Amino acid sequence: MNSNLQGLLKATSILKEKFGDIRIHVGDPISARSFLLPRVERHLTASVPSHLTSLLKSELSACEALGLHVLHKIQMGSLTSIWSIVCIQLMQALWKGQWMVPLRGLVEDVSWLVGIFQKVGGEVALEGPVEDAVRHSLEVHRQVAWLGTDDVIHIQQVHQPNQQSLHLPQKMATLSNGTIENAVTHLMLQHYVNQSLHLLIRPALVAQALVSRVSCNAVCPIEELQSRFFFLRSLLSNDFIFEKEAGGKDFMEGLSLLTWSGEVSFVQGSVHHVGRGNKLMSLLLSLLKPFVITYSCAAEILASQEWLDNGEVVLAIQGRVERLVASSGAYSALSLDPTRHALRSLLKLGMVEKKKGMGDQTILSPNQEKMQTVLQELSRGNEGVPRPKL
Repeated sequence: MNSNLQGLLKATSILKEKFGDIRIHVGDPISARSFLLPRVERHLTASVPSHLTSLLKSELSACEALGLHVLHKIQMGSLTSIWSIVCIQLMQALWKGQWMVPLRGLVEDVSWLVGIFQKVGGEVALEGPVEDAVRHSLEVHRQVAWLGTDDVIHIQQVHQPNQQSLHLPQKMATLSNGTIENAVTHLMLQHYVNQSLHLLIRPALVAQALVSRVSCNAVCPIEELQSRFFFLRSLLSNDFIFEKEAGGKDFMEGLSLLTWSGEVSFVQGSVHHVGRGNKLMSLLLSLLKPFVITYSCAAEILASQEWLDNGEVVLAIQGRVERLVASSGAYSALSLDPTRHALRSLLKLGMVEKKKGMGDQTILSPNQEKMQTVLQELSRGNEGVPRPKL
């Protein structure tokens, strides 16, 4: 018998396992011609043979805009799983140091969040009662969290304290055993949270823009709030998909959710932070917390000195993040991808400049004034994220 067939027969027990559901959604077709036609002046190169031409800056920009448009359509057409919403609530518990969550309270919070996702245009994979969906998702993902006979959900500590220390490749930070014991579970939950985070990122950025300067019951002119929103949107553009030409639309969508919830009001050209309940505002700010920590630490480290562009700055940023997450509980901020994205954003926005050093060396030189802007916009609204002093 073929060895591959033998392996297949031996693995038939795997077919009895539950791995969740698969859904396929085919979206509406996108016409590349209709999208690019108003953005590209084809007459400029139409008479030149293709092998003699290169893409103009406007053409490259149009292609990038098309790519972002397609990705945004894919995101909005994707189905939000109940498990992703469950993980948002489990992450909130972990940040408070809680590894056990009552099922009843979780079901109530998930039901509330389902309504929020539907309000912003998300389609949630929900058939039947929310509690049944939560129980099913816990059964599928029992290696992450399991439901006890007492109807209490127990979050698994994926990395056990007695396991061998994590050996990281060269040029990666060596994290302490205590950090790793907590971080593995956080990072696993963050992976599932990220699957639905795009639906809430716009109101989350509006919330961050609002609390970065004003306190409860304070007033912010809408032009100022929109300006801060645009800055944060540009800063996080490597971590989230934003269409270039949809900034105003994104802002109004984010603001409308906060207005609908009753936590802010829009009166005579100004946004009032009413703060009724603050449940939604607190959730949105907590979802941004890992990114706030990462970007704040990146700005602090880069502003502290000039750095050689050799990867050492990434290690320094992650080291600073590790010192902060112990108090904030947001261990998912240790992910290296947002750290690299933060460095790229700060370079792109001119907060850091690349200079030529001795020989072939490249030096990263900070703009202190612009760095202060980053820290001010990320300074409030997230407990456990102190504003660094430059």
